[in-house]
Amino acid sequence: MTRKSLYVAIPYIVGFIASYTLHDTNYTYIGILSSFVITATLILVFKLGVKQSILCETSFIIGFLMFSNYMVTKVEYLKKYYGSDIVFTGKVVQIDDYSSDMSSYILDGLIDGKVKAKISLYMESVDCQYGDNIYLECTAEDFTSDYLFDSKSYYNSKGVYIQGDDVHSLEIFHVDDDVVCNVIRSLQNYRERILGTFKLNMSKSGASLMSAMLFGDKSDLSKTDKSSLIRSGIGSLIAVSGLHLAILTSVLKFFLEYFEKKDLALPKSIKFIVYELFMLMFLTVVDFPISAVRTFIMLSISNMAMLLYRKPDTLNTLCITSMAMLCLQPYLIGNVSFLLSVVGVYGIGVLSPYLTQDLNLPNFVKSILSTMITTLCVMPVCLIFFDEVSIAMPLTNIVCLPLCEISLVCGFIVFITGKKVLILTKALLYLADICCKLMISICNVISKIPFSNLPTDYNVLMYLVIICVLICIVCYGIYKSKKYVAISIVSCVVILGMTIIGVEKYQDSILKVAMLGNSKYQVMVISYDGDVNVIDFSKNYKTSTYVQTYCKRQGIDNINSITMLKKAYQSMTMYNVQLKDYKVSTVNVPQGTYLRSDYSILGAVPNLINVDNSKYAYTYRDFNITVYDNETFDIVHNGETKTFIVDDFNVVYLYYLNDGFFEVRSLES
Repeated sequence: MTRKSLYVAIPYIVGFIASYTLHDTNYTYIGILSSFVITATLILVFKLGVKQSILCETSFIIGFLMFSNYMVTKVEYLKKYYGSDIVFTGKVVQIDDYSSDMSSYILDGLIDGKVKAKISLYMESVDCQYGDNIYLECTAEDFTSDYLFDSKSYYNSKGVYIQGDDVHSLEIFHVDDDVVCNVIRSLQNYRERILGTFKLNMSKSGASLMSAMLFGDKSDLSKTDKSSLIRSGIGSLIAVSGLHLAILTSVLKFFLEYFEKKDLALPKSIKFIVYELFMLMFLTVVDFPISAVRTFIMLSISNMAMLLYRKPDTLNTLCITSMAMLCLQPYLIGNVSFLLSVVGVYGIGVLSPYLTQDLNLPNFVKSILSTMITTLCVMPVCLIFFDEVSIAMPLTNIVCLPLCEISLVCGFIVFITGKKVLILTKALLYLADICCKLMISICNVISKIPFSNLPTDYNVLMYLVIICVLICIVCYGIYKSKKYVAISIVSCVVILGMTIIGVEKYQDSILKVAMLGNSKYQVMVISYDGDVNVIDFSKNYKTSTYVQTYCKRQGIDNINSITMLKKAYQSMTMYNVQLKDYKVSTVNVPQGTYLRSDYSILGAVPNLINVDNSKYAYTYRDFNITVYDNETFDIVHNGETKTFIVDDFNVVYLYYLNDGFFEVRSLES
């Protein structure tokens, strides 16, 4: 089957990537080079004709210019407001409530009554609903990403390029007569009622996981369970994705087929409308997550094709959908949810059938192979964007995916029936509760397996992943053979694994002194040859999150000591949660800290130390390092003393002992 859309879609998307890397990342040259190489590969290796080659090149140029034009006419134009006071009038289109009576709002409207834009506000909660109009005066600022969260990329992918800071005045005008707003509010209230049903009929852990899986509501999911799910490689299951809409349409199909058996068959056009309405309703309930929107468009195209008696093709549909979404929101090209969604569908809908369809194997074996192939497809994106990647991901998906699907089917039936049949609701949620608790138990075990996660904080991975993808593309283009494609994929996985092991070994020979946090909370992590020591200078609970993130990215599993210089009771509790999967030998806390006789932190009984000396010495093989409470440190190596003053945060001081030189590197997202 000739897929003509590939000649347009792939070069177009590659052009977007080239333009995006030119403007927004630290990998400009490698991005542009790889983009041209991929386009050249499509033309030369696949031996395209003159017309197809011209079409590819033209599509590449259009994609490049489309993103560049968007940057100039939209993003760069809005940047001129940064640092200045603006008057904004707009409608509330998203509300996210947080603890301590704080909320985040996204408004869609006009700046100074003339420039259309979206802005984000993070402030104390106010009495407003979706669709209400807001008039405010504030200072426009750019988004700033830190070590823990890349807020700039997150909001840019939503089409939001301004955050409102220092709000001077704010007026809310409630809207009660807008039909669309009232429908959306009703759906949101319906979701809250269903969430309440989960809490009444399921255990606390089961209800929190069910709420996260079905609606993306992670507010009740404990940090321990969330960490286990992510570390075991199935964190994507607690994000609303294409799987949800696929299951929803399957449940709807079951009900429609039931009606057909009762001689109540509906015309194809009515079925199409039913599918579309239910999918739109669910998307509204979960606030239009990117991966679910992608699935909605793909399913709509496929259903429309069947309505017109055309056979849908997954790859064609995926290409058309990707182009449509990028045209509407260009910054999706750098959004991890969008990329994971696209490569995931490619893995399960294109590559897996291609490699397994001719294998004479039982269906359950093919299903396992399909899961593994799909996992390998998403692995490159995970290596580039995530703190760590679980090598147990294929196994965890094979075991937990059926449990997840059963839970979602039960949840969707309750969602569709509106809990009208009480006995059915209780039975379904009882089954879902068992599945959810099993998933949590399995993930708790897998997440604690030593060396089960690969660190990703190495720049070499970016280049190696791109090279591996190019190798697989070239191999397919030259040989057109499933055998050689499979060999190239396996070879690339082996090369990638060996490279990571080699890089980790090399990294152990470098002394690293990382200062994490900000002006309110600071923590230092010293590591060399597997010996890791943590010094917490503040009593803020967030410091443990910084340590956890750093350890993930650096591939650290064991910590020699954690020293807290303040009586940080809340911080102690958070260390127990955030670092529960790490082996910690020693924990030091200040004298006078009140501790129960049976109290332990990460399995270690805390030592009471005198913090008045204001210095903490660590001895490694052939050098000593002394850290002072004023956040300076000395290194004594070969009889020579070097003193460093830490004047920035989220940086790491690297001492290459073998070469005898230092380097300071930023750790920001």
